[in-house]
Amino acid sequence: FGAWALFFAWIDLTTYLGRFGIIGEYVYIVFNVTKILLRCLIVYVPTLIAFTFGFSMLLHSNPAFESWISASLKVLTMMLGELEFGDHFIYHEVKEIGGRNYSVQVMYTLFALMVAVVIMNLIVAMTISAADDLKVESEIIKAKNQVIDIVTDGQVAAKQIGSQLQTV
Repeated sequence: FGAWALFFAWIDLTTYLGRFGIIGEYVYIVFNVTKILLRCLIVYVPTLIAFTFGFSMLLHSNPAFESWISASLKVLTMMLGELEFGDHFIYHEVKEIGGRNYSVQVMYTLFALMVAVVIMNLIVAMTISAADDLKVESEIIKAKNQVIDIVTDGQVAAKQIGSQLQTV
């Protein structure tokens, strides 16, 4: 609980920093890129699930792929570029754990082409092409939050003045 509370406190501080000057634009750009990335990943979830269960079934004796949870985390890290061919997919490593050798290498090659090359480059390309729109959108969000802060501060000040007048 403490770790999550600390994590969310720092994320909250990051969003608060988004209300200040030039820093704010970049904070909101990060959050907008994260939303776009999550939308893109939702489209590719069936492909990632296919590789997760495929590797899990073919390499069930390998600790990285022994359960669907660890296999899905491993597939996500592989998607980010940690393919580790020599550690998990090379012929003699697969033979030692009793996996299906040629199927593993074919699935690995498909993964490298489909996910590591095509999907990741598509996500990067979409993010880069949306960069100008993200900058404009982030400026609008920053301005909106600044207006909300000003209105909120004005309401607090009016309440304080009203309570001071009532005491007089």
